[in-house]
Amino acid sequence: MKYIRMNIFKATVLFSFLAVMIACNEDLGNYDYKNINIVKIRDTGNDKGLSNYTCDLGETLKIEPILEFSAGEDESLFTYTWYYRTSNGWQVLQEGRNLDIEVADPIGMPDKTYSLAYEIVNKKNQIPYRKTFLLKVNNPLTRGFLALCEHDNDFDIDQIALSSAGQFTLYKNILEMSGSELPRQGVKPY
Repeated sequence: MKYIRMNIFKATVLFSFLAVMIACNEDLGNYDYKNINIVKIRDTGNDKGLSNYTCDLGETLKIEPILEFSAGEDESLFTYTWYYRTSNGWQVLQEGRNLDIEVADPIGMPDKTYSLAYEIVNKKNQIPYRKTFLLKVNNPLTRGFLALCEHDNDFDIDQIALSSAGQFTLYKNILEMSGSELPRQGVKPY
């Protein structure tokens, strides 16, 4: 029994010695590290990223983000994509450096908040940089003054609406614009 324990001890010491010798073998890997370009995406007056936005349905949303490159690279070395989030994940909204869209379908449901993202991808090394923000879409017809008007022997409703920017906008023929099926021809009393 003592002889077996001694052989196990010797084998363990020999195995440990060989493991240490193999582990100390010189590593010949490639360790030429390169600094990557860090991109900072922000709005005017917002150092932490893109601001949240509020727009009325039908308005044009324009966002021109400020980009700061740590390595001073040329902007043409990057691809730019704008995304919106659905229940199925992120979908492409627009490609290009700046966002310029009319707030309508697919991000045009009134009184809803959408998650949007701006992504920049370096064409050389495929490193992405992404900033997310929120877009709240308001119905422009929820606040304002209504007027029942006669149009070509029919009636319709016009509205002077107060926008989210605090300005009044005239909307004519709201029933026609909204696709209402309300009959608009009056009945003659005689």
